[in-house]
Amino acid sequence: MFYSKSIYALNKKDRDAIVYEDADGSLIRLTRENFPSKEEFLRFKAWSDENYHDAECEYHAYSDNTLFLEGISEMAVAVASVEESFVAEIEEKDRKAICCLLMSSIAECLTELQRRRMWMFCVDGISTHAIAKREGTSQQNISRSLLASKKKIRKYFEKQGVKNPFLPR
Repeated sequence: MFYSKSIYALNKKDRDAIVYEDADGSLIRLTRENFPSKEEFLRFKAWSDENYHDAECEYHAYSDNTLFLEGISEMAVAVASVEESFVAEIEEKDRKAICCLLMSSIAECLTELQRRRMWMFCVDGISTHAIAKREGTSQQNISRSLLASKKKIRKYFEKQGVKNPFLPR
């Protein structure tokens, strides 16, 4: 975006002077009268226009490709540490491994269709609606199938001496 109050804009707009900012931040105008000749003024005017233009281009290249953080929430810029990411990855692998063990141990009590649906629902975290869409059936059929699978699993674990496998320990 073009900033009309920049030194470049002020210098370019004022054709009869070279506008610059001194160390105190004050704007200074050098006119033709401050130079020994008109040619000398025009040479310095062309140089200042080009110099300010290059600085303006550098500023735009920086600001156009920079994301300023003051307008972004803390959660948007929060990054998990390497350790947190590593632990989360291990925990996810462990969770999937435990799910595999459980699914293989109850494979004998479920049909192939029930095992596949339970896997998608419990391990892959797919919703009943999405499973139904994949299998070309209704969401109610998937829900009934999962409920029947849970009953079979409950009976299987009761035979193993576990009261309710679906309650947290």
